Formats: sequence, structure tokens, C-alpha cells
Amino acid sequence: MRLRSLGLGLILMMMPLLAAAEVYRYIDENGVIRFTDNYIEIPENQRPKVEIINRLNETTPPVVKTETNRPEETQPPVESVESGRSNEEAVAEGAQSQQQFESLIKAKADLDKIYSVLAAEKVVLEKEQQTLKTVESIRAYHNKVNLFNQRLADYERQRQAFQTQAEAYNKAVAQ
Repeated sequence: MRLRSLGLGLILMMMPLLAAAEVYRYIDENGVIRFTDNYIEIPENQRPKVEIINRLNETTPPVVKTETNRPEETQPPVESVESGRSNEEAVAEGAQSQQQFESLIKAKADLDKIYSVLAAEKVVLEKEQQTLKTVESIRAYHNKVNLFNQRLADYERQRQAFQTQAEAYNKAVAQ
């Protein structure tokens, strides 16, 4: 029972991660309002009109509080009947879960930084495209775009890996 409570608590602590994501709102070609948290899913012709609904720049992991000064009659039993594990094992598992959670928070912050750099670079490339006049400048621009697309694909792979890790963490916590 205590393990389930711990799992539920950890799930509730993950809720701020959902709020930390950027959510984009745009209207598609059929006039339907769409929402997404993945900028890449937005059609290129709609991107200039995108509205950012929620952006939280700083995410901090929640602090797990433990009660150690409870009267003895309210202390949980030393060994859980349901799981067969001692409190020390449950605490160690909770600490490991907290470390995984903090690692996910850091990975998300790193991905957000990469995304910000890519978004700024895209704006610069779009502005540069308007000034191209010579064949050499067009070739140089295409090289920059190809490098940008490679970095964007790398970012997307990292984002998908993060998503997989987050889903695995959530599944482990739910058990």
C-alpha cells in the first residue's frame, strides 16, 4: 500500500513537466484550431502565425518530504505485507526514482536550450533567404540550410529518446 502511495506521489510530481512544455496554437488550412507541443509538426506556411500558449523557462524538481518525527504508533510497519520489502528498500527505491526524475528534468532543460538555438537560427536563415542575389550566396545558403537540417534531425532524435525515457519512467512509477 505504501509503495502505491509513493508511486502516486511520484506521478503527481511529474505533472509540472507537462506544464513546462511549450504548447503551440495555430489554425490549419481548413480553419481548424490545432494545438501541439512539437514545433516540427506545424506546417511551414503556418509557423509565422503560431501562438505560444505556455512557456515555463525554469523547471525545478519537487522536493520529496519524509516524515521522521511521527509518534511510534503512527509509524508504518518495518516490512510491507504487500511488497515484502523493508522501509529502507522503499526509501532507496524512492531516492533512485528521484535521481531519475532529476535526470529527466535536466535532459528536458538541455533539449529546451537546443530548441531555442535552432529556432533563432531558423529565423536568421529565413531573413538571409530574402537577401540572396548571387549564385555563390545561394550555394552558401543551401549549405547552411543543410547543416541546419542535420542539427534539427539530431534534435528530433534526442527529443524522441527523451520521450521514450520519460514514458519508461512514468510506467515504472505507475507500477
